[in-house]
Amino acid sequence: MRKLFFLGAFALAIGILNFVGVPDPANAQDIMLASTGIGLAGAGLGGMIIDSRLEFSDAQALTATAVSTNIIDLSSDRDVGVGEPLWLVISCDVALAGTSPTLDIDLQTDSAAGMSSPTVIMSSVQKTAMAAGDKIVLAVPNTNEQFLRVNYTIGGTTPTVTLSAWLTSQEPTSWTAQPDAI
Repeated sequence: MRKLFFLGAFALAIGILNFVGVPDPANAQDIMLASTGIGLAGAGLGGMIIDSRLEFSDAQALTATAVSTNIIDLSSDRDVGVGEPLWLVISCDVALAGTSPTLDIDLQTDSAAGMSSPTVIMSSVQKTAMAAGDKIVLAVPNTNEQFLRVNYTIGGTTPTVTLSAWLTSQEPTSWTAQPDAI
């Protein structure tokens, strides 16, 4: 308990805490807690927990239209948005570049793991500029099938962008993403 108090006092003194936890030794990248703020959990630390099982993309480099690296399997066809609100968060790791680049993002769902006939359940507003660190946060509707993925439609001449995307139930307006400390 004294170490926790000391760490809290240290965080208050410097005002920024970037903390990486490893709850499962078999998967060292299982959960990342990237936080900024003062104090600790009970003392106002704003934090975002990113579970690798809820991650669509982790620094996925795009030069053409593509789907997310990962598909999330909900284990059954159920409404994931009912009860507690969920958000799809897309974070720009490397700025959108090229000649007249455009980026459209769709959350897709399907009953089959191969996503042979995906249905778009949510779309972002088209982006023509995104700087590193910019985020798009979209409320996840409570209509879906068993599998979810993100579709990135990128246009323009030689467009490039690097994105990370994940689902979260934590209010995303109170946190700032930090680079992995791994």
